[in-house]
Amino acid sequence: METTKPAAKDASSAETRRRILNAAEVLFVAHGFDGTSMRMLTSQAGVNLASVNYHFGSKEELIRAVFRRRLSELNRARLEALAQVEQEADGAPLRPSRIVDAYFGTALRMAADVQGGGHLFMRLLGRTQT
Repeated sequence: METTKPAAKDASSAETRRRILNAAEVLFVAHGFDGTSMRMLTSQAGVNLASVNYHFGSKEELIRAVFRRRLSELNRARLEALAQVEQEADGAPLRPSRIVDAYFGTALRMAADVQGGGHLFMRLLGRTQT
């Protein structure tokens, strides 16, 4: 007889997934994709290899998930900033500086986000681009 409720399992699964993503982000920044072993990852996240495979399937899918998580957040924030600029313009032509700020300013604010992990992701993004 199982006593764990489905909602508790879902929350536990989501927490495990979040820990894996957070650990992967830290390790990929520090050691790069190739330099990060699955053993390092499971140790950092406090999970077993089966958990990583269950949630992501492979290391390649894991890094895609790391990027997907943060880029979705970044793009959502950019669209919100641009919508705000359009609303404030009230039909007038948009100032190019406001459009640039909606795009790049949002990324800079993410890079300054130490609490939410945005700074790590922006370092990972920079490392990946170089």
